[in-house]
Amino acid sequence: MKISAIIIVYNLAQYVEEAIQSVLNQTRIPDEIIVVDDCSTDNSAEIINRHHSLVKYIRQPRNVGALKNTWSGVLAAQGDVIAFLDGDDVWMPGKLEEMEKLFLSDNNICIASHDHIRVNENMQVTGIIDDTHLNVKRITINYPHAEWSDQFKRSILLRKGYWFGSAYCIRKKFLRIDEFEKITASYDHTGWAYLDMTLGPFMVASNKNLIAGFVNSPLFKYRVHSSNSSASAQTNTAMLHALNRIQYTNQLTRLLIASYTRDTIIEKRYRDLDDENELLRLQYEHKKLPAIKKFFTISATLFKARKIKKELNRLLITTFLGTAAFVKLKKKYGV
Repeated sequence: MKISAIIIVYNLAQYVEEAIQSVLNQTRIPDEIIVVDDCSTDNSAEIINRHHSLVKYIRQPRNVGALKNTWSGVLAAQGDVIAFLDGDDVWMPGKLEEMEKLFLSDNNICIASHDHIRVNENMQVTGIIDDTHLNVKRITINYPHAEWSDQFKRSILLRKGYWFGSAYCIRKKFLRIDEFEKITASYDHTGWAYLDMTLGPFMVASNKNLIAGFVNSPLFKYRVHSSNSSASAQTNTAMLHALNRIQYTNQLTRLLIASYTRDTIIEKRYRDLDDENELLRLQYEHKKLPAIKKFFTISATLFKARKIKKELNRLLITTFLGTAAFVKLKKKYGV
């Protein structure tokens, strides 16, 4: 088995060296390392080029967006399995060794992931528990191992806690490249979308009889810092920008899986995500009364999804303390 590691970079000079070193320090060294850089304007290129003899460096001539930047690495990859790493995160030393064991255990695994640890910009563990932690616990405790794949495939299609980003791997031979490219090319907002959150559901939906694997161990550290998508929304403009990315990623995902599934539960799930996105938008636009009205309109759905407490807290904080206060609390406590 050959493994390709793809490191995704955009203005991550402060962190990319650690990311590269975490790949070079693997107990199972990848057969190739590809760094894809979305035309960074900081000195990321200088840092990456220090490793020119060990990595293949693909620098976009202009900013093309997260999806297209990462996709260029997928097309260039020669490995049987492709593993992805965001340039501000780090892998544990045994990450690729564990994932290789998993893929070798069953030739029908098309996608695989693992657990994670949240850290701050200084690599200190935050202790924050996110939706993936909760979903992994739910599945691994309540279901026998033989049923994990079905549960995680469902989680992927419903966006309910399965780590993409720096955790997931795909077996390239099961990726329908031409179809993925055709659909993404037809969508007007591809530049806003992420590859991982569109590719994952597409792999599962287009390979219904294959397996979604999972290693129940934390094999990477997810760094939350002032510039990434989990903490960068320091202003209303940045928050709305992040919401646009979520909205367009969800829309593109629906297009990618539409021909493979007509599941009414999945369709409702994406409508619910649109409603939640709209609730956030109203809060960040300081439309307090419409936000309160929207909250009560979708409260039954939020209650069923066990999000009512979280969204109520967000609504109260943004309404009475403002969005800036919410961002500070979110970064510190994960509210």
